[in-house]
Amino acid sequence: IDPELVPPAFETTLEPVVDGVDLAGYVDATSGVGEIARLVGLALDHAGVPTSVQTITGSANRRAHELVPADRGPRHPVEILCVNADRIAGVVAGRARPDDIRTIGVFFWETDVLTPAMSDGLARVDEVWAGSTYVADQFAPATDAPVEVLPVPVLPPPPRGDGRALLDVEPGRPVLFFTFDHHSSARRKNVDGLIRAFRDAFSRDEGPVLVCKSINGDRLPAERERLVAAAGGRPDIRLVDCYVDAGELSAMIAEADAYVSLHRSEGFGLTVAHAMALGTPVVTTAGSGPADFCDESTALIVPGHLVPIGADAPPYPAEGRWLDPDHDAAVAALRSVVSDPTAAAGRAERARASIAATHGLERTVRFLQEHIR
Repeated sequence: IDPELVPPAFETTLEPVVDGVDLAGYVDATSGVGEIARLVGLALDHAGVPTSVQTITGSANRRAHELVPADRGPRHPVEILCVNADRIAGVVAGRARPDDIRTIGVFFWETDVLTPAMSDGLARVDEVWAGSTYVADQFAPATDAPVEVLPVPVLPPPPRGDGRALLDVEPGRPVLFFTFDHHSSARRKNVDGLIRAFRDAFSRDEGPVLVCKSINGDRLPAERERLVAAAGGRPDIRLVDCYVDAGELSAMIAEADAYVSLHRSEGFGLTVAHAMALGTPVVTTAGSGPADFCDESTALIVPGHLVPIGADAPPYPAEGRWLDPDHDAAVAALRSVVSDPTAAAGRAERARASIAATHGLERTVRFLQEHIR
């Protein structure tokens, strides 16, 4: 906006810049991007960086979290936007941004083609902190701005409550567990692929139970009904759509005999990482975000092949590609994690130690201290 057109009253609301950070994101939302914003805020606090927080509204997810310090505060010379690149334009639209403010975007993405909105968002930031090496590889060729990999801290809340009761599975029956948000694309999460693999791995009376816990199925009823149809009335495949608090979700993951994510792509894979930190054996697709912290020694890795996304997985572009996990390999992995619990437990213990060593809060704190100057 031409400065001559800005009323004086707006000019007087701009507070002096002081050393520190303005953090913006969906900090109160029960979602992956909301959790990332809260984790960055926690790390800033531990790094001793003065921070003011802007809660961005507009998320359709439940708003049930708090982040201190709360909203309002002085403008700082650095702003960190924990909002995906395709939402940046809406966040910064119409605001007066001094030229001396350094804007950092904390971005995630799950395919090899950027949408026009994401390219526009990239042009509005001075630096990109990518959620994983995979994400950095997608953004780096599309911008002249520096692209760094943010070490995401993996800090699952302590389990709260009876995990077996929360799963609603009879004692003694092996439980394979997966949790997802319908807003994050059931196609990308490949829930129907997981259901098909389970059906082919186990007969209905064999013992294991698959629990797929989702949120926001009520907002996308056609997607939910598609999964109900895929389950085909099998009583050992249980689809649960509800919110639980973070501690209860940790209890469900910790109680499971395995956490299974046959996703086609993940920007980071926070629930996979949480399962590893909680000591739960993991079965996961090769590549994308989890490749930063998963290998054959810490998880059962399901290979796959790149496929075009197609037109039925918005917001992902049809011409983009992601990895379709191999069905037979997935079936074998599910059978293995149930039939050989000793080997699964060994991988889980190595995974717990590895996550603690590489994705602790102190690593994120050091990154922030080095990159916020």
